[in-house]
Amino acid sequence: MKLEKPTSYLEVTFFTLVVYQCIHGILLSFFYIPIMEDYTAFQSIVSTSVLLKHGWFFQQMHKQGVHLLIIISISLLFFQFKRVSFTKKEYLAWVLALLVIVIMLFSTFSGNILVGDGFAKQSYQIGGNFIREIPLIGYFVHLVFYVSDAPELHTNSLMRFYILHILVLPAVLIILLRLKRSIQIKETFSTIENSLIILGSLLFQTILSFALPLKDRTNPYTPDWFFYPINFLQYEFPISIVGLFLGLVLIILLSLPRMIRKK
Repeated sequence: MKLEKPTSYLEVTFFTLVVYQCIHGILLSFFYIPIMEDYTAFQSIVSTSVLLKHGWFFQQMHKQGVHLLIIISISLLFFQFKRVSFTKKEYLAWVLALLVIVIMLFSTFSGNILVGDGFAKQSYQIGGNFIREIPLIGYFVHLVFYVSDAPELHTNSLMRFYILHILVLPAVLIILLRLKRSIQIKETFSTIENSLIILGSLLFQTILSFALPLKDRTNPYTPDWFFYPINFLQYEFPISIVGLFLGLVLIILLSLPRMIRKK
């Protein structure tokens, strides 16, 4: 499956930003303490800007970078959907692209919890109620990352999400990207073109980080823009109905290429 050149540009940009996220994520993790008692986790994040030179900048980049990656991943999915037909390889690439978006959303959710403030506690409870109702996999995901006899966010749960955020999810994301890359043939770029794409990606993210300052973590809970639909639905309908609805949406998206495939 050969990618068109604009799509290849987006693929290179996405991979560049993922690597960049890992780099400043590792730097920030050196100063993070995953302990909930006395708001230790939150205080370690606040003090990062003092202990780490330009720490505020890396925090800004890490948060805004996730938003940019989600926008790019959705754009890649849209361009892939515009293809005339779906072969087996194209369908597999579609499934992997959907899984990449799910991993990015879960990464953002776990990152919000790691802050360990009041916003994180609300996000933990709301997310737990929703995850438990996801068909097929919800119960097992909730069992792994949530402690049934402790509905409040505490150190044990925080440590689980910490391991998920810095080890499990990045590893799964890299594996998915490698699998997706192995079934796609990209346009061949010159060294100059690759350099321009990489530098342009980093420059754009830097400008975006300064242009869009971090949103205050409000109380009550106010979700990120890509969580607005879920947040709206769970206030309007029972959480079990929302879980079934979103499970149905995911199944439709997975089967959509087969449904519209031209013979």
